[in-house]
Amino acid sequence: MVKEIKRLNEAEIGRVLKRLRTEKGLTLKQLADMSGVTQSAISRYENNKRMPTMIVLYALMNALEVDLF
Repeated sequence: MVKEIKRLNEAEIGRVLKRLRTEKGLTLKQLADMSGVTQSAISRYENNKRMPTMIVLYALMNALEVDLF
């Protein structure tokens, strides 16, 4: 997974975030509560309407128990 995250381009980040969240059986609300990122922001990232900052991406990956680096 770490290699996959490192190779992501901007268009793929949302797809991977959504896949990781759904594979863990988490709702947007659950991931929001775990990461401190709002549901609406996560939805925008998953739908490639916005790009998360590195800090936000780290919070999401940490909540999803994925090593970003």
